[in-house]
Amino acid sequence: MRGVAWGLLAAVAACADARAEILPDIPTPSVSIGNIQLLVPVDVYGAGYIARQSGGNDPGGLAAAALVSPEIQYPLDNGWTFGLRTALLVYHDRLAGDNYGNDIIEKAYAYWQTAYGRLEVGQQDGAAYKLEATGPLVAGPPAIDDANVTFFIDPTTGKAFTNFFPVRSGVFATSNDAKISYYSPRLIDLQVGVSFTPSETKGVPFLSHADNGPNRQRNILEAGANYAHGYGRLTLHAYAGIVFGHAQDRTPGHQAARDWALGSEVDYKFSDDAVLAFGGAYRQSRGYAFDIDQSFSSSNTHAAHATALLTKGPWEFGFEYSDAVAGAQGALPRLMETGYEPAVGYALSSNLQLTAGYQHADYSRSSGTFYNGKREVTLDAGFLYFEFKL
Repeated sequence: MRGVAWGLLAAVAACADARAEILPDIPTPSVSIGNIQLLVPVDVYGAGYIARQSGGNDPGGLAAAALVSPEIQYPLDNGWTFGLRTALLVYHDRLAGDNYGNDIIEKAYAYWQTAYGRLEVGQQDGAAYKLEATGPLVAGPPAIDDANVTFFIDPTTGKAFTNFFPVRSGVFATSNDAKISYYSPRLIDLQVGVSFTPSETKGVPFLSHADNGPNRQRNILEAGANYAHGYGRLTLHAYAGIVFGHAQDRTPGHQAARDWALGSEVDYKFSDDAVLAFGGAYRQSRGYAFDIDQSFSSSNTHAAHATALLTKGPWEFGFEYSDAVAGAQGALPRLMETGYEPAVGYALSSNLQLTAGYQHADYSRSSGTFYNGKREVTLDAGFLYFEFKL
């Protein structure tokens, strides 16, 4: 695997020469009709990879996804803006996609941006996730924490191995369920947000209803806060998020959802084109493996995340570490995950980013076995990630 890592780094370095004139910056496609503006951001990302996993049979390949996010903006004379935004996952494979169940309609909501804050209604992230600050990353989707791209298959299901314990350190309890959110203006370096999710369903809040069932969470309240302040060359970011649910038809041992996280990041600017950033986060939840419909009174699932990133011109050098545990609950085993990922990235333009990285993760369980017939699985992968944005 070391040879693979050096080869990927060489590929990034070889592509760097193309940055100057060959790849000009391309603006986001847009159309204006009177005061109405239509924006069509596009995000295509994926990775070629070579993987090795305990007892696995998928040595490598290509994982990719494409997201199109049309948005209509209607600015008013007083400076306020009304808008409609969607995010459509137009393509994905079994190892790349999103954290929202890989539905075609990832997000669909209306917003009202005013001098007094922002109101959002519809299928969108909650405040506890949207305001997160959990540390810098060279490449987001193939990260260990909150991954949208993975490199490892569970041979028994044919799907991503990591699906059974999706590790992320930002509070993601309500996903993109239909909700109402309010975000304050950033005053004295602080922005706060609150969200209300009537039920775990997509669409429009109050008009869409999730199926009834035991231990389903209803009337979910969440709040997030994000602080950012500069001290000369240094900038401090801090984050806190929390979620409170209400379980319907509770069975013995189950509880209302409780999920919270704290995070921070420190950026130090050495020069106009050199910045060192480091940070991390800690999250704790009653939900077994962060599933709020399995919220137990004695459950303790938690995740810790630490990252560092050095940016020098178009180059980025980063390292990520993750550690997570889902405490045993009845017949459900204790699950443990640790992993790390060094990576080197290069921005060929404002639209195209290349990243070469190496990912290692260990998973274990207190009872039962994984697909390999054992209680431990070791995962390794070298990858070349690309992301093209308009």
